[in-house]
Amino acid sequence: MTLTAEVWIAPGQFSFPLNLPNEFFGIFPTGTIANEDMPWATEIDTKLLKLPSLFWGNYTYCEAAFYHRDSKSVLVTVSFFY
Repeated sequence: MTLTAEVWIAPGQFSFPLNLPNEFFGIFPTGTIANEDMPWATEIDTKLLKLPSLFWGNYTYCEAAFYHRDSKSVLVTVSFFY
């Protein structure tokens, strides 16, 4: 059995303290989460919280939240890789 998955990342994702590409960590994104043009856009509302970093120079902080209309469920995710 072959399993497949799509990986969508929030805009501005970075590694710290050295900003390495996602592929270095074995992450090959299908796309970047935006507020439109995503495969789930007709079923799930997506909102992004984007804040500038006050401590890390040009880096930004971005989190995604999802609201599934039919089930009235909220999903908020955070991911760490090290």
